[in-house]
Amino acid sequence: MVCGGSGSATCVDNTLTGAAFCDGLGDCQAGDVACQGSSFCDASSLACCTGLFQSGALGVDNGTGNDGACCGFGGQPPCRTITRAMQLVDAAHAQGVTITATIDGGSGDWGNGEIYPILLGWSVELSAAGIVFGVPNDKAETFDITHYSTNDASGVASIVGEAGNAVMIGIVPRAAETSNAVAIQVEAGGTLYLANASVGSAQMYETTALMVIGGGTLVLAQDQSGAITGPVNIGGDSHGWNGIVCVNSHGEGCTITDAILDAGSSLTVQGQQNLDIYAEDGATITLNSAPVVGIWPEAPTFGECNLKADTGSSDGPAILIVGSASLQLRNALVQCIQGTGIELRASSTGAPSLDLRDSMIRNTTTGIHAEAGQVSVEDSTIMFNEIGVWQDSSGTVDLSGFNTVSCNYGLEVGQSGGGVSVLNTSSNPLDATDVAWDTVGPDLFKCNAQLQQCACQIASCSEPGGSSENMDAAYTSQPILTTGNRGLDTPCIAN
Repeated sequence: MVCGGSGSATCVDNTLTGAAFCDGLGDCQAGDVACQGSSFCDASSLACCTGLFQSGALGVDNGTGNDGACCGFGGQPPCRTITRAMQLVDAAHAQGVTITATIDGGSGDWGNGEIYPILLGWSVELSAAGIVFGVPNDKAETFDITHYSTNDASGVASIVGEAGNAVMIGIVPRAAETSNAVAIQVEAGGTLYLANASVGSAQMYETTALMVIGGGTLVLAQDQSGAITGPVNIGGDSHGWNGIVCVNSHGEGCTITDAILDAGSSLTVQGQQNLDIYAEDGATITLNSAPVVGIWPEAPTFGECNLKADTGSSDGPAILIVGSASLQLRNALVQCIQGTGIELRASSTGAPSLDLRDSMIRNTTTGIHAEAGQVSVEDSTIMFNEIGVWQDSSGTVDLSGFNTVSCNYGLEVGQSGGGVSVLNTSSNPLDATDVAWDTVGPDLFKCNAQLQQCACQIASCSEPGGSSENMDAAYTSQPILTTGNRGLDTPCIAN
């Protein structure tokens, strides 16, 4: 007699049902075994496993491990792949498990038998110091942060390295590039904590280092517990394409925050040839721990950036905020950008906002370009740009918070001269009171739309201003308010 059904063993909930067999008396027999106590039924190996508990530990070794029954815990050899480890976490319904990833007990390039994208959830912490996840190609993502299954209520994961020994994702050594579309993607409802990590993208394939879908959350520079902290670096020596991309999904924006580090920056984004940070409608990005966008100039003056290693596209922004997105930066550096440093644009659903404090923007074509929305700048310095701050179209900029806007001559990007520290071509007045300028006046001009015919608007201007020549402030229609202005403590000297 042939028994009906598949004849294979199954796991249903926490019950292991053995394969049906014919007992020789005309009956099919199948044994049900309830996995007892703290054990659980592992559907992949059809075994009852024990020893994997909430906040427990699970080992994965991509060199010596194997993906056998109940691997990685309870005295068993390590698993070979993180995918297999996550299957066991899901089967055990174990929250907060730490998965420690090694290769032959140490570090190196990951990939032996791994299945991509690697799905993380269940509040796991992937500890992968010195591991390089950059081998696979043509995948949607290398890591995907999501609700692992319908049983996973958290959708949370941490990925961490160690201080001085980062985990590297989307980065391929030896000058190669991976064509995975996204190195790490956080799905709607998912949350990623990322610390002591380097994440990369590829200019050749126009890929993205970190993608956060609307409704998703990214926390930089710490793990979920807050016990592990450390910086996140995007890009580096090789040219990438997009750094952090935050997209709207079903009318919902993403959320990005950072931990406050005792020293150093929570986030550094360098070498991206398209966008360093992009935020769509509804996004809320708050970076308070000295974020850095762009390479470091050789010296604090013009012409000190290696534009071949520049960040941002040649004529586009490094940081782009669109629609009802908001960006808050504290103690930030935006520097060596061949295009615009920070740009704000409207969408059909709203206008963005930028809150910048205790920060510096230098060595760009345009430091801040507000086509729309509201910009508030306080206790910050904007210098060594062609245009320092540009209030355009329907944008509104408030510079009254004790700022320095100076030394904006246009020499950084190879211009023969000319430049404006503060430019207003919008339909709104621009508040630039209590600002430190190049000249005490400051030199204030009213110009035609082409900025080719400018007339001094104060008793005397030190620069002629006939054709955008080194003007402190210039406007085409609505005025720039310059009362309470201050001169520089140290005059600007350009190379």
